[in-house]
Parts: sequence; C-alpha cells; structure tokens
Amino acid sequence: YCVVAGLGSGLCYGPVLACMQKLFPEKRGFATGLAAGAFGMSTVVFAPVANSLIKATNAPRAIMILAVIFLAVGIAACFMISVPESSIQESSRTSEISLTPLQAAKTWPFWLLFLGCFLYNGTWNMLSPIIKTLGVNRGLSDAAATLCVSLTGIANAGGRLIMSSLSDKIGRVVTLVILCAMTIVSGIALIFAGGGMLFGIVLLAAFAYGGPAAVNPATSTDFFGPKYAGTNYGIIMLALGLSSVVFNMVSNAMVNISGGYTLTFIAGAASAGVSVIIYLVINMLTRKPAY
Repeated sequence: YCVVAGLGSGLCYGPVLACMQKLFPEKRGFATGLAAGAFGMSTVVFAPVANSLIKATNAPRAIMILAVIFLAVGIAACFMISVPESSIQESSRTSEISLTPLQAAKTWPFWLLFLGCFLYNGTWNMLSPIIKTLGVNRGLSDAAATLCVSLTGIANAGGRLIMSSLSDKIGRVVTLVILCAMTIVSGIALIFAGGGMLFGIVLLAAFAYGGPAAVNPATSTDFFGPKYAGTNYGIIMLALGLSSVVFNMVSNAMVNISGGYTLTFIAGAASAGVSVIIYLVINMLTRKPAY
C-alpha cells in the first residue's frame, strides 16, 4: 500500500506543479506555493476524516472508501484542467532555456539543488517521528503534544505558500537561505527547548521545512526552463525520499549512541548549514542573480 500510494502521489505531484507554473508564468513561486500548500493541508484535512472512517468501519474499508473518492474527484479534475495557450507562449518567451532532464543533469546547479533538497530536510525528518514523545518529555501535556503534531500540517502549508510567494519578490536563493537559517535556529533550540517554547520551535521547523518544497520547483524551472519542469523537478524531488530514509537511520544511530536527541538536533542544524553554502554556490554559478 505504501509503495503504490507513494508512487501515485509522486506521479501526480510533479505534473500539477508544472501545470500551475504555466498558468502563472510570471509568479512561479506563488503558483507552486498554491499547489504545494494544498498538498500539505491535505494531511490536516484528511487525517481526522480517515480516523473517523476507521472508527466507523475498519481500516481496509476506510482506505477503499477514500480511494474511490480520490479516484473520482482526481479524474474529474484532470478533465477540467487546461493550460491557456497564451500562458504557454508567454512562458516560452520569458524562459531563456528549456533543458531536457539529460541536459539538466549535466549541469552543476541540477545536482547542487538535489543535494540541497537532501540536506535541508534533515532536521524535520529526524524531528517529525518524535514530536509527541519529545513534547511530553519536555513538559507538554498529552493533549498539547497532540495539538502540536496537528498544527505542524498548517505550519507546513503556510511555509509553502508564504515563502514561495516571497521568493517571487526577493529571489529564490535568498528565500532558501532564510528558510535554512530558520531550520538551523530550530535545530539548535530543540536541544534545550521545553514547554511552550518547544511548541513554537516545532511549528517554526515545520514552516521552514514546508517553504523549500514550494520554492525549489520554481527554482528548478528558473534554471532549466518550463518545458520539462515536471520531469526535471521530479528527479530532484527524489532527494526528499532519500533524505527521509537516511536521516531517520542517522537519528536512530545517534540516539542509540548517546541515549538522547542532542546529537540528532546538532546533525540537523549542521545539514541545514551545509545547505546554505550549497545555495550560495548555486547563486554564484548562475548569471541570473535574481535567483
């Protein structure tokens, strides 16, 4: 189920982002923010719906009910989507290049974006599975810790929409560096934060994690053009899945060694620090300083 659902989600995500960018060729950050923000909010909306269905029936039946609904709505939506020809022409005029995935993969920015995606997720991938446990251990009530977990979805979606829209105004790399700085602060603060401070830091980390998920697709299109945007970013996005696997293994190993989470959060902050360097190098490698 996880393999099939994950594959289906990934196959849909890239084309939706590419389509949204073509609808708003002059506001790619805002466009991807809308799509990525909706993706993040789906967790907030459908988690309680799924739980209610499971309680009313059982897990297999709940999954089947949701699957039928998603299939019907998704297919219907696909038939309603069309990219205006004027938007495609405008997008083609404003893009200086349009690299195929093979051509893009021969450039340094492509692999640096891949590595940046891999590293900036470190803090969140190590924090996400332990939010409730950490909250209770650091002074939050069980209800408050559960609420914190729920609100991370909203913070995540907010980061995607707000920061991607901001990137249209101040530049992609500047926005990504700001988000990495937030992640560094979160990683360091998580070492000692407790109670209400921990609650706020977790939401800040969720916000900072969500932002690059919307900024990076626009950055990829800026560098490699809109024609193959879905495929190019789809390849870069593989780094997100790889990051989740690797950093969870790293976190488990560090907890086994130290018996606590201090090393885990130091590693997360350090990975975000390396991402800052990567994004600054990307900025130097391009002749488009606005990016």
